[in-house]
Amino acid sequence: RDIWWGKAEFSQLLEFIAPLPDINSFFARSETSIAVPISENWSIRNSLVFNYQNDPADEAKKLDWLVTAGIEYSF
Repeated sequence: RDIWWGKAEFSQLLEFIAPLPDINSFFARSETSIAVPISENWSIRNSLVFNYQNDPADEAKKLDWLVTAGIEYSF
């Protein structure tokens, strides 16, 4: 879902993926981001991503997160 505050764009994405044979081995991903325009076509975008695995491999963590910052071009 995208929400505009003036010229800034806030977006939130949430998804669940569950395999049919074993529904307890689901994955979830959430991404929250904000883009602030610096010109007509260029924006600075910051995002926070959470990845969750209910049944990870032996050495893997259940919850992993990532923070990103970048420049975005829209046309």
